[in-house]
Amino acid sequence: MRQRIFLAISFEEEIKEKLAKAIKEVAQTLPKNAKINWVKKKNLHLTLLFLGSLENKSLDRLYQIAEKTTKDFPPFWLTSQKIAFGPKKRFPPRLVWLEMKKNQQLPKLVTKLRNDITEASISKRKEKQKFLPHITLGRIRNKPPAKKLEKKFVVKIRVKAIDVIASQPTKKGCKYTVLSSILLKLTQDEDRH
Repeated sequence: MRQRIFLAISFEEEIKEKLAKAIKEVAQTLPKNAKINWVKKKNLHLTLLFLGSLENKSLDRLYQIAEKTTKDFPPFWLTSQKIAFGPKKRFPPRLVWLEMKKNQQLPKLVTKLRNDITEASISKRKEKQKFLPHITLGRIRNKPPAKKLEKKFVVKIRVKAIDVIASQPTKKGCKYTVLSSILLKLTQDEDRH
């Protein structure tokens, strides 16, 4: 059996609540005829890598590689900066997203994961675009509902793990199932908490 698999950072309930509140506020500022599929609170995450359709037999190898790779990375903080239309260079934009501030650890983690997974021949999918850390809040179904959207929104997110997630399309949107949660390298201080 094959499953659509991606790696992501999932959020604690408190962060999801803040993001869901921000989605409501942004939705109220846009025209009533805006056709946007807003992401449900339970589905909010930050995608690191989309691996495409994988055989179930590849998953154990994927878990092993992800565990080995993440052992080199201690937990770190991400900070958001603003809600905007994205991607920036694409017109018309297709997303409402929460942009993240630059962070040194996240791109290194994504690059290492991508290289290790490619080297192991688990996924043949090639990333065509540069990694732009963001949280998708909504998908625009037609033309953008406004010329510009910029709303300052700052939230700090502690990254302690990455998740291997299966995505199953349904009539009501995608259903996400966390298959494995892989901890980053714990420091002695964090091991105690």
